[in-house]
Amino acid sequence: MVEYVLGPERSFALEIDHRHITSYTLAPRRSIEEAVDRYVRTARELGDVAPMARELYKVLLAPIAGVQSHHRIVIVPDGTLHGLPFDALIDPSGALVVTRSVISYAPSASVNFLLSRSDRARHCKRGKELLAIGGIDYGGDQTADKLRLALRTGGVFAPDAPQALMSLPGASKEISEITPLAVGGADALTGDRATEAAIKAANLSQYRAIHFAVHASIDEQFPDRSALRLAKNSGPAQDGLLQAREILSLPLNAQLVTLSACDAGSGRIEGVAGMNSLVQAFLMAGARTVVASTWAAEDNATAELMRNFYLHLRNGADKAEALTLAKRGLLTKYGSNAQPFLWAGFRLVGDPHGTIEGD
Repeated sequence: MVEYVLGPERSFALEIDHRHITSYTLAPRRSIEEAVDRYVRTARELGDVAPMARELYKVLLAPIAGVQSHHRIVIVPDGTLHGLPFDALIDPSGALVVTRSVISYAPSASVNFLLSRSDRARHCKRGKELLAIGGIDYGGDQTADKLRLALRTGGVFAPDAPQALMSLPGASKEISEITPLAVGGADALTGDRATEAAIKAANLSQYRAIHFAVHASIDEQFPDRSALRLAKNSGPAQDGLLQAREILSLPLNAQLVTLSACDAGSGRIEGVAGMNSLVQAFLMAGARTVVASTWAAEDNATAELMRNFYLHLRNGADKAEALTLAKRGLLTKYGSNAQPFLWAGFRLVGDPHGTIEGD
């Protein structure tokens, strides 16, 4: 495990294993965060990130002795490092980190310890393997949608802001392709059935994996109002926004929650508490592991990545290995066309071990 602590004059990386903690001195916070911001901005714009990926590897990973010898690395980020895909950095040989290491993330060293020691048996009671949610037609009335968001969030989402949502054709394909891979059985809430009311009424504790292929709305000012965007026909008591504060009360018992939604892994940085996000809400609600993207994801590439992720899970890979293998698959298939924007945003937070069977 490598935990980062960014400071005004110098930063630190703490390399933590079962026997030792080794501290490394790094560049000041401002220098690191400016480099990370440049990388993320360029990646989102489909620009050439290779020079920045090499420089960030040199600054963040090269000084740490164990990085070269460990096949698996757990990253505990700080500050804007929460938005940096460490597996997309480039080592001195020119290789992407994802091609040689399995990278996962933890909110903190203590949370990682608790997850690794928690009772996995609690997460693998009898029930179905997967609940998949998505395939929603978002092509509703834009004015009504803007007003509904503004009223719901106390004006945080301004009525004159562009809130129209594109439908996600890849989401329906994604769900149709991953549900047959669940050998323990799967249910799906798709289209008009993918409502807030249906999710709250479902026996969520029976599912070992829950998959959302939907849009997300992220509110950095009020993180508890960040939400997954669901079908609107939930009735007057529901608005189709499954907010973080509502997620906290869901009776989850899942090995894995996957948020195949744009920006669902982003949120507000809150000092030593880390990032307040939808990911954190699902972990606090009882999920053992959450997979989500820190930036807007391309629809078709996401569908292919997710299909391969669940395929590797079915074939026995653990959760972190399965995501890594899915990313490597895109790189192998598309070569230089597989820019980091298409795959690197997805990260696994929480327990990297075990399958959705709880092994």
